[in-house]
Amino acid sequence: MGGFLIQGGHGVKGNFEAVVPSSHGGGLVHLWRDNDGGMAWSGPTCFGGRGRYTGTTLIQSNYGGPGNLEVLATDGAGNLDFFWRLDRAPWTWSGPFRIASGV
Repeated sequence: MGGFLIQGGHGVKGNFEAVVPSSHGGGLVHLWRDNDGGMAWSGPTCFGGRGRYTGTTLIQSNYGGPGNLEVLATDGAGNLDFFWRLDRAPWTWSGPFRIASGV
């Protein structure tokens, strides 16, 4: 089970953003750390339904400012799903969108 960590563009110093497969009932989990003050972690925010994911990758795109979070996740059946999160309140996750099978 693999997750992914990046330093994104939110905040002055850039927050840490992590997405990992959930070990409780499927889906994915997003956590983030405010690198500007206190270094406190926030979350988890669960998304992705009940899919049983085995790995993720994460970027912050250039859509909007500072940019949406974009996730690819693989499951045990060889499917590749795409998710994205709005870069402003209400910080809503969208997906899954199946982009490939047999990977």
